Amino acid sequence: MEIAADWTTVRRKDVWQVPARLLVTGSWGTIDLNFASAEFLGPSVDIEIQMAVSTVKLMLGPDHEIEYSGVDAIGWSSVKDKAGSPKRPSGQVIRLVGAISGMSGIAIRLR
Repeated sequence: MEIAADWTTVRRKDVWQVPARLLVTGSWGTIDLNFASAEFLGPSVDIEIQMAVSTVKLMLGPDHEIEYSGVDAIGWSSVKDKAGSPKRPSGQVIRLVGAISGMSGIAIRLR
């Protein structure tokens, strides 16, 4: 599945199905993914991110684990994790890989 945001905002919230693999692309856009009420089709999701001058917002549930060491933040781009460790063990794992550039950001929050 691919989610693209070029000069626009794309949101997934409430109940939506999260595939095992997800490609997130775009420039000059915002992608807002709320996993708190999402239905995961497996124990984990691998998300490849290719964004330039954009923002990716991730809202996690209390049992979700996030891994983002595979993300290259180029230039003034950054990853801000305000969710921290999962509050409950054995939840889905969300793995991020890819690159963000040109003042892009990934914001990770806990619901």
